Amino acid sequence: MFSDEELKTSHSDFISLKVNDNFISLNTLFSEIEGITIEKYIIKQKVELVKELLGIIISILQNSGEMHYSNVAHLSSEFKSVTGLTPIHFRQLRHISYKNQAIS
Repeated sequence: MFSDEELKTSHSDFISLKVNDNFISLNTLFSEIEGITIEKYIIKQKVELVKELLGIIISILQNSGEMHYSNVAHLSSEFKSVTGLTPIHFRQLRHISYKNQAIS
């Protein structure tokens, strides 16, 4: 989903080319079914992957580059808008959670 091919064009153009259909109609249909736009869905999926990467303790700088974010601030902003937490706060909470599970 996050291939180099995707980076050469916008999400809307990429999807339109792949499914050979108009993006506006696809986005409308997707929104009616899923209750979220395609772009917000893609952002949400990227953030979910970042959460997994943070969970295995990869630095935020590496995450931002691997997920094709232009900078860490952009990644942090989107991550917080989806989760309500900064990546660092999320990692701290997850670390505490893992410690508590290990104790139990």
